Amino acid sequence: MELQENKKKNNHGCFWIVFVGLIALWAIGHFSGSGSSPENYNDNSTMHQILAKNYFVDYLKDNLKNAKSYEEVDYTSFFNSSKGCYEVKLKYRATNSFGTMVVEEASGDVYFTDDRVSIRNVRTE
Repeated sequence: MELQENKKKNNHGCFWIVFVGLIALWAIGHFSGSGSSPENYNDNSTMHQILAKNYFVDYLKDNLKNAKSYEEVDYTSFFNSSKGCYEVKLKYRATNSFGTMVVEEASGDVYFTDDRVSIRNVRTE
């Protein structure tokens, strides 16, 4: 009879060790910062400026007559906190409808919301 009581005590001890171990693993995973936490694009870091510019270039190339002729001349990109977006301005060379290489400028607003990117207010000069 005494042997069965000792086995029950050992089973409860193992249960608590496993339970505490699982809680510890969950806490480490939850508070370590890894996982699918959304990235904050609302800052003026160089990485996010370049990312916004690259999305804008892709948008621009999708709308050019000859995307392969695109050559970047210059660009500016900065975070506008009042609008909540990156303002991107590009100066580039590309061929026009007549096949002539021309220099043009385009600007637009790049928004990062949730897991989507949207480009608005595109202007060309």
